[in-house]
Amino acid sequence: MNNTPKNSRSITVRNASPQEIAEFIREVNGKESRKFKVVYDDGRIEWKRLFVNGDRIGYLAPRKKKTGYLFDLQGVYAISCDLPQEVDRNAQFERNAKRLMELLEKSGLWANVRKEIQGLLDFGYENYCKQNCSSRIFNPDLAYNILHWNVKKMDFRPRHASREEAARCNEITLNAIANAMSGPKNEYQTRVEGRSYDISFSYNAGQIGKPMWKAYPNGTQGDGIKRAWYSEEYRGCGNGHYYLAINATHAIYYEKD
Repeated sequence: MNNTPKNSRSITVRNASPQEIAEFIREVNGKESRKFKVVYDDGRIEWKRLFVNGDRIGYLAPRKKKTGYLFDLQGVYAISCDLPQEVDRNAQFERNAKRLMELLEKSGLWANVRKEIQGLLDFGYENYCKQNCSSRIFNPDLAYNILHWNVKKMDFRPRHASREEAARCNEITLNAIANAMSGPKNEYQTRVEGRSYDISFSYNAGQIGKPMWKAYPNGTQGDGIKRAWYSEEYRGCGNGHYYLAINATHAIYYEKD
């Protein structure tokens, strides 16, 4: 049995005005449409995603994001909602950052990023958040993605292939990446027309060549630092979603361009 305390908010309808009830729903929802527990005078209980539009209270139809109906307060005894517990962001960031550092140390990638993460751990995530943007010591997007663990498995399934063939191609590419990272190769690149995006991957062992990614100016290669990038770009466009690969199979979200 889960005995974790919940942050529950409730209002007794018979003791409140329609305006107070609407304000309660608006405050609890914030920027979301949360699910409320509606208790009726006859003991019935219903779960509804309530919202406020102007001075009117409505509820969303099941499995719909925009289709709503007017909510009748007649016969309603109380409305309540269990909100998620406040998260200790320092503890969550520290847990995720240490997990990321372990993965990077095992894969041998991004020794410079590991150093930055350790610096941020020493500084404290909450202290970092209090700084002005101009004085921040760490990329804010990466810090956010570490906090929320925005990590995904790299996907190289080609667009024009059956399910079986796509899975086989994906496995071949992931194996090739693993072999490149663990072998004597200094560079490895691949590009695939994926199902939704144009997928690309680049690996550089820090030994030769010019930088393959705009975030690193000339002269940063040749330092022995292994770097790997994974990107999902909109088809026919140079913009998309960019990741730092953390091993041969997974990458953490870095930025959107």
